[in-house]
Amino acid sequence: YVKAYLTVNDKRICWINTHLSTSSNESCKVQQAGELFELCKEEPYFIITGDFNTVCKSVDDDEYTTIMRQFVDFGCHCANCSEEFGFTPTWTDQTTITVDNGYPCDHIITSPNIAIKHLIFDDYKTTLQTSDWLDHLPVVAILGIN
Repeated sequence: YVKAYLTVNDKRICWINTHLSTSSNESCKVQQAGELFELCKEEPYFIITGDFNTVCKSVDDDEYTTIMRQFVDFGCHCANCSEEFGFTPTWTDQTTITVDNGYPCDHIITSPNIAIKHLIFDDYKTTLQTSDWLDHLPVVAILGIN
């Protein structure tokens, strides 16, 4: 991960960008997500962005329980992989992302005092041209700091 601090309206915000492991060893990814959670939970304000390499499509999936739920239970807002905002596919191993073949890999997670006001998943480019640009659809959020 990369960690930086920003000041917005006199609030010091910890911003972390990450790319969790692509390893087939699930415990590695779970450990990394746990480390991110422990790192952030002591910060008064935080934003986490990045690719969590999750394949969860509902709150019943194992990766939701082992990776995302700790943030949701803490009161965080999760722009993807949550009951609050749904499970929007942003990645696929195919050349086209659809609801059926995509996974919600890419996330924006905010501390409980940073609201996600509006989300945009740029699905304009649903046909992926991996040689020309990234193989993920961007997630954009408008945030409100309390």
